[in-house]
Amino acid sequence: MPFSKRARQIHIRQGGIRCPYCKHTDIEGDSVDIEAGMSSQRVRCLHCGKLWKDIYQLADIAEED
Repeated sequence: MPFSKRARQIHIRQGGIRCPYCKHTDIEGDSVDIEAGMSSQRVRCLHCGKLWKDIYQLADIAEED
C-alpha cells in the first residue's frame, strides 16, 4: 500500500530514522545510488522486515580547498 502524504511528511521531518511502517529505529540502508542531483537508498526495517526507498535531493554545495 502506498504511503499517505502525511506518512511521507512525518518520515521526512523525522530525518528518516524510523521505519515508516512500525516506527522502530532498527533500520539499515543499502548503498546510495546517485544520479543527476538526486540519490536514493533502499532501506529495510530489521524489526518488521518491511522495505522502502529513501529519496534524497541536492540541497546545497560547499566550496572545498
